[in-house]
Amino acid sequence: MKKSKLFISFFILFIAFTIFISATEYWEYKLLGDRYFYLKDYAKSIEYYEKALQLNPNYPEVYFKLGQIYKIKGLFDIALFYYNKSIELKNYFQIKESVTLVYYDISEIYFYQKKYSKFLTTLETLLSSDRYYQYINIQYFRIITSIPREYSIYSKAYFRIGYYYFFSGMYEKSINYFLYSYHLKYRESISYWLLSKCFFSIGDQSEYKKTESIAYQTSKELQKFDEKIKWKKIPLQKEYLIAIEKFINEFHGYYYLAD
Repeated sequence: MKKSKLFISFFILFIAFTIFISATEYWEYKLLGDRYFYLKDYAKSIEYYEKALQLNPNYPEVYFKLGQIYKIKGLFDIALFYYNKSIELKNYFQIKESVTLVYYDISEIYFYQKKYSKFLTTLETLLSSDRYYQYINIQYFRIITSIPREYSIYSKAYFRIGYYYFFSGMYEKSINYFLYSYHLKYRESISYWLLSKCFFSIGDQSEYKKTESIAYQTSKELQKFDEKIKWKKIPLQKEYLIAIEKFINEFHGYYYLAD
């Protein structure tokens, strides 16, 4: 009986030791993967991340990193596979808000692939986060408390949705999204500038003049651009939309829709 208990005790200790060693090795491989990721040696990074997953296949952070690598490499279908694996394991993220970054990256892939319906759906999923609504009252555009840094991803999401609707000619739909991004202090001057164009396009002269004035106060570049092309004499046709996008891309680093 004593021998049996002793054997069981040793067996339990052996299992615990094995788990400890595996966990230690996992973190070593993950940290090496992280190191090579930031050095942009993606081949080495993939090698160590895959070794980490062999020891522990339930860590969403590693799947997320692999998704990022394949997104950078332009292998979008492989990237989506890893991003979706990280979402399946989202409850295991050490930093729970990290899943919003996954959704954001997925939305970018759908954008590049011109799958705009999925692009919008993914961003709307990101914006439906329960934790996010603890920090902002959407109805009154009022920040309830200081939004943590990681929540800047939401302001980007609002801007991108507004941006998409704007360059798709859906100006009324753009309005609220640009208001959200402005009040969340993301690309404030550009948000209000595009917002003014939306109001102009739907015939709301009062809001158009007010928002344009605010945009010009925050950025003289925007005013100079409008004066240069005499935009008020040009309706929001394709030619003008392309000019706006080129301007934004040149000075503010964004991506094209009006091609």
